Amino acid sequence: MKKIREIVTANIIIYLRFYWLLFFLKKFQEIKFIRKFTKYFDPNWLRKIIGFSYTPFIKIITWNKVSLYVDLNDHIGFQSFIKNEPFEMSVFHVAKNLGLDKDDYILDIGANIGHASIPICKKLSCNLIAVEASKDNASLLLRNIKLNNIKAEVLVSALVSPEFKEKYTKLYIRNGNRGANSLLERWNPSIMGDEYEWAPCITLDNFLNNTTNSKKIKLIKIDVEGTEYEVLKGGINFIKKSKLPILMEYRLNESTKIKLKKILLMFSKIYNINGIDEMGKKISFNPEKSYENILFERKNNKSRK
Repeated sequence: MKKIREIVTANIIIYLRFYWLLFFLKKFQEIKFIRKFTKYFDPNWLRKIIGFSYTPFIKIITWNKVSLYVDLNDHIGFQSFIKNEPFEMSVFHVAKNLGLDKDDYILDIGANIGHASIPICKKLSCNLIAVEASKDNASLLLRNIKLNNIKAEVLVSALVSPEFKEKYTKLYIRNGNRGANSLLERWNPSIMGDEYEWAPCITLDNFLNNTTNSKKIKLIKIDVEGTEYEVLKGGINFIKKSKLPILMEYRLNESTKIKLKKILLMFSKIYNINGIDEMGKKISFNPEKSYENILFERKNNKSRK
């Protein structure tokens, strides 16, 4: 019965997603009923109930002198618009705590539209090396870099393990939540199935070997929807040599638990591992739980001078 109600609701909502109504929801989020009602307008909810036919719906939000183009027909853009702040703030808080400055670089792997890294680059005047496999996401990423006058290098490719020898791979597109785009076909799929695009492939080591400012990277952020192990394995030479802090999504399920355990084994001798809360504060890490982000920090890491 609940499923039937959700399907009926979704079929009605899909025709009510006018800008003026979304703006109304944004303005009255302090009202509990409006807050609860808003979830039905999220493209990520709709795609899981009846599917979501995608067309761009681009607006600008402004937060603390940071401006971002966001897509109201995508989960990250919709939530950023409703809350009027960047969707992902963990990079912002962690980088701020590390004391990054104008000579430092953030390596953002799975950069999406830049919602995680651009705000802190703007705040601290630091620089960005961004990797994003989706061409649609990368187009907004580039616009947001220009909009905020960020010094940046952008690679539009998928990062793979050294064993992967193909020049291109399929990137599965989750219309309604393109932050869930993945090289894994069964990763967070939509109810009506998903499109795909061909993404060029490279290992992280090969990419950074040809990146002028790789030695200035001070923080690595990884959010690649289930292929974290492949990314890290493909960049193991750089990572072990540099021993930089790594902020990484840790989503534990049947398809990732073996690979995540391999990551922990690979880095446990080099890094301390902590969970990270919404304010960037360290919390205890339980490898049997999922986290929005965990932080690898080099053991006996001395403070910067």
